[in-house]
Amino acid sequence: MRFIAALVIVAVAAFGVWRWWGASVAAQEIGAIRAAGEPATLAELQTWRGDMPIDGANAADVYRDAVARAVPYASVEDPVVTRGLPLFVDVLYAPKQTLNADALEAIRRYVELNADAAAKLHEAAGLTYCRYPFDLTKGPLERGDEAVTKVAATAVEVLGWRIVYFVARGEMEPAIGAFEDFAAVARSLENETSERALEARLSVQHTIGMIGSQIAGYAELNEEQLRRLGGCFDDAGNDRMMRRAIIAERAIVVAMFADPKWALGSEPSVFSAYRLLRVSGVMARDEAHYLATMRRYLAVLDLSEPRRMAEVKRVNAEVERERDGSLRVVSDLMMTPVLHAIRSDMRARMDLRLAQAAVAVKRYHLARGDWPATLAAVSPDFAVAPLMDPWTGETMRYRSDAEGVVVYSVSENGVDDGGVYTRRVGGEVPPAFDEVIPLTPMTPHEDEHKDEHER
Repeated sequence: MRFIAALVIVAVAAFGVWRWWGASVAAQEIGAIRAAGEPATLAELQTWRGDMPIDGANAADVYRDAVARAVPYASVEDPVVTRGLPLFVDVLYAPKQTLNADALEAIRRYVELNADAAAKLHEAAGLTYCRYPFDLTKGPLERGDEAVTKVAATAVEVLGWRIVYFVARGEMEPAIGAFEDFAAVARSLENETSERALEARLSVQHTIGMIGSQIAGYAELNEEQLRRLGGCFDDAGNDRMMRRAIIAERAIVVAMFADPKWALGSEPSVFSAYRLLRVSGVMARDEAHYLATMRRYLAVLDLSEPRRMAEVKRVNAEVERERDGSLRVVSDLMMTPVLHAIRSDMRARMDLRLAQAAVAVKRYHLARGDWPATLAAVSPDFAVAPLMDPWTGETMRYRSDAEGVVVYSVSENGVDDGGVYTRRVGGEVPPAFDEVIPLTPMTPHEDEHKDEHER
């Protein structure tokens, strides 16, 4: 009997130590967060987000008006549009393909349907003050940051097709104007503090970079138009916004650990399970693990661009090895978006810088009458910043030979495959190939693994 009692005492003591350790480590992490001047509660997050000095009308209100006026493709009733509008990817990645009359008419009607929305996007682009009315103390469905997702989607659809239409007609002035409005959407989100705002900005940048690099490659643009186009490809604020978005998301998840009701609702079964995990100490240990891993992810942003993805993957591998059957109810789910965000940021930077490189080379060619011998030759006269590939930290690749003229990135695999212009599958370059922007007419090579990608 005494032996059983002793076992019970030892088990209770061990359980107490086990619970104390998780809560203690989590408390230390939260203390360090506050010591760094960063938020650890929703109220602190709302204050940390801060206010911007009001400077005239709020562009956010005009952007939301543009969303209300937009006619998404899914809502179009005009049969000419629904039957004739081509896939955006097909138009974008086959720049030398001549649109047939039916497709061009469908695009014209779709652009006309969204003329009011485009006018509002243009109006918002002319305003310097932009602040969305987020309330980060509320739950995910109530805090108001879903508005930025709608604005980004509207800009991609309305301005994307507007650019394609005017370029197809050879009307470059309105096309460049739409590009500048597009870039303004990305800039308007730079001071927001939200994972959704980060995703929206990266989505817009990705699209701007892809469309811009293609048009810089094949459209007939004069020097002034090329210069204006080159001003649309800016990623200078990405590091700051990425850090603030991750810090904000961390504060939101900490709030979820403390009280899941605002995020999960008050469903009795869910809340009862949460309380059981909290009493057991599992939730405290999960929170400690989450905070420690997020600290490591934030440290990744201090590294050079080429090292970031490798370090994130290394941290992920270590996290997997450390699992050892641990019950992680929240942390595994909430950390997944960080890897996605860093990868999306790297791809957006690559797209924007390829567009910058394409514009710089075209400006050189227009001014000098021939193609540069190397990409370095375009600086500083035609490129204001080094044209760095984020995957390598080196200058973007450039090739000029009998096959054609291209600028390219080695892409995520980090291997220079020679800048072979490969046909895209589903709008994406296969991961084993370089990201190539042709600056002269070229016939793309077929992907040897096309069937595999399509499957």
